[in-house]
Amino acid sequence: MAGRGDGNAAAVGPESPARAGPPPEGSGPAAGPFRPAPDPSPDGEAAVARRIDLLFRMADDFATSIPLEELDLLLPSEGPRGVRELAAWLAALPGLSVDPDGMVHRSGATADGAARRRRGAAFQTAARRLFAGRLAPFSRWLRCVEVTGSSAYGAPERGDDLDFLVVCRSGTLWLFLAATYLELRLRGVPRFGTEPVRPCFNFVIDEASAAAELARPRGFVVAREALTAVPVVGDAYYGHLLRSAPWMRAELPRLYDRRVRADPGPEPPPVGWGLRLLNGAVYPLLAAYLQLQGLARNRPGRGGAPALFRTITRPDRLLFASGRFERLQARFDAAAAPRSAATGPGRTDRAAPGPRG
Repeated sequence: MAGRGDGNAAAVGPESPARAGPPPEGSGPAAGPFRPAPDPSPDGEAAVARRIDLLFRMADDFATSIPLEELDLLLPSEGPRGVRELAAWLAALPGLSVDPDGMVHRSGATADGAARRRRGAAFQTAARRLFAGRLAPFSRWLRCVEVTGSSAYGAPERGDDLDFLVVCRSGTLWLFLAATYLELRLRGVPRFGTEPVRPCFNFVIDEASAAAELARPRGFVVAREALTAVPVVGDAYYGHLLRSAPWMRAELPRLYDRRVRADPGPEPPPVGWGLRLLNGAVYPLLAAYLQLQGLARNRPGRGGAPALFRTITRPDRLLFASGRFERLQARFDAAAAPRSAATGPGRTDRAAPGPRG
């Protein structure tokens, strides 16, 4: 739940939306990829320079690089258009290099990028197999599942968790968690070679509350986390849910237009009262267990280090709020303030989409 990769914001894995092909029909406000005209004005160039500096300071913190395709989507509207134009623009920019694999990094920077990308691809595959196999019987209680954290960026380190953002059908959240925890406890977790792939359901929310949570502006770091989440189940629903967060478009216009969807897909029937009552009965028991588990993991005796995470349990949500992510958000949202200021202040009590690690 609080692996070393929480807050890792640098590279998108091969299965992520940012590196996918053309957006599906009906995505974004207009058909086709988002291709704004570059702004040659000093203000436009300054906005691009600020974003480039921000992104590579974040990448440097975690010794990662950024795929050229992703960098194109992370620039403001004023930036170069498309990968070819961006590559030519970067060639004239001192201090950055593009390697033969299309990864952009600081000149002279070193990182174990290939191994981490292999691990990221394996983690994303494990997530799809988990919900297509062992957790498939519980999918009827779900609206969407997205991989977040370092696994979504395609660069998890050894020891990182496989983080999930889950939106559940109303009245099933605690049933889903109880059934899932029991399945993983009884049959174990997936593996990547000799490494365990530990699923962490670090942000799970009832569908009735999801849109309101996404609607509140939280700044650049949370916008990037939400928009680079990797789909596992119900991506059409998640893309439609993003329509409730137009503030993200002010932060990342190209990526937002790539992810947003007009059609949420089929609407499932309401959950029966029997399941709702059972869900309500499970809630206090499982919530108490998770709170005690969180206290044990954050117990004193770690040399005065800050808490790893806060465990937040309510009838409509489970959230493991990573202290590391909150510090990262406070640091880098301040750097992105010229763009974030138009949409409202960021928050450090983040409730969406899910802390890293």
